[in-house]
Amino acid sequence: MEYKVCARCKRKLERTRENFYKRATNKDGFSTICIECKKKKDQERRKLHKDENLNNRNWTKEEDEYLLKYGEFDGLRSVAYGLNRSYIATQNRHSKLRKEKEMQE
Repeated sequence: MEYKVCARCKRKLERTRENFYKRATNKDGFSTICIECKKKKDQERRKLHKDENLNNRNWTKEEDEYLLKYGEFDGLRSVAYGLNRSYIATQNRHSKLRKEKEMQE
């Protein structure tokens, strides 16, 4: 039985997939922190960055106008970067705005 010490909680655990996530870049093939600590760490990070989540905030009218104005010419990736949004969210919003615009015409 081989053991590994979690780098975060310092507990000595069996080196198995039940205790550590796989990670091919490490010599032993497992993560340096245990699954429990990884889950806690991810929860803390999500709470800390909840307001910064790029897909969970509403689009403003100014962002919509910017997207329609520059989306066709600058490319959606650069517009997404300028709006601090994810590319997928920008792409979806752009499609929705174009359809709405076509229906109005």
